Amino acid sequence: MNNKFEYPIGSIIQLTSHDYPHCGVVVDHNRSVELIAQKDQSKRKMICKLVLIDFSIANEHPISDGLPEYTLRRLPTTSWNTSEIKQRVRHLKSKYHDSDYHIVYNNCQHFAWELATGEAKSPDASKFRMIGGLVGWAMHKKDFGSASSNGSKSLEGLSCELDRFLVPV
Repeated sequence: MNNKFEYPIGSIIQLTSHDYPHCGVVVDHNRSVELIAQKDQSKRKMICKLVLIDFSIANEHPISDGLPEYTLRRLPTTSWNTSEIKQRVRHLKSKYHDSDYHIVYNNCQHFAWELATGEAKSPDASKFRMIGGLVGWAMHKKDFGSASSNGSKSLEGLSCELDRFLVPV
């Protein structure tokens, strides 16, 4: 977990202990904001939840077992401070939080890239689009980046942590 604290605010980081490239954005020296898919039982579909992961206290990640380990995916092109990144998260929250999750068109990378660069894109999902609709459909049915049903409660807690983090000071 040592390397996570060294990434500048606005860096896109990637969870390494997961079978799909799950991304988030560093929002201060201890935390990242991430989009995680969660099964919505009432609607029988996957929806997006924005959550705050605190590296200083996280002993497991909602979508993987064990300690979360990250690698740097992209350095920020702009120097950010915490209040600027909070403002951008507030702006994007209405677009992403509780929206329909889709592995090709609306996933953690779309959120991370839009937060960090202003452009909603998913470099990994773009590869699926090139292969064709059938593969995209099959990939959408696979549950790549969601929290387990056991983790749903913790996702709500992490979502509340994000709300507290976003309160203007």
